[in-house]
Amino acid sequence: RQDKVLAFFEQMGAELQSHPDFKEWFAFPFVPNPAENPLFSLYFNKQWQDTLQLSLHNFLSVILQAMPVPTL
Repeated sequence: RQDKVLAFFEQMGAELQSHPDFKEWFAFPFVPNPAENPLFSLYFNKQWQDTLQLSLHNFLSVILQAMPVPTL
């Protein structure tokens, strides 16, 4: 959703401008079809999405295993 992308850059834009890795991402809200753009197409394929999901799952598993069991 474009409104969420714009809100993100409004909130984080000043901080991210100092990071050269984010330079291209400032154009993202204005790219007509990011899935076909060479800079962003990687993030729209199934393999990247599966890798992200697995990484998130592994991250959460490690964090949750390290947490103490709550007492009642």
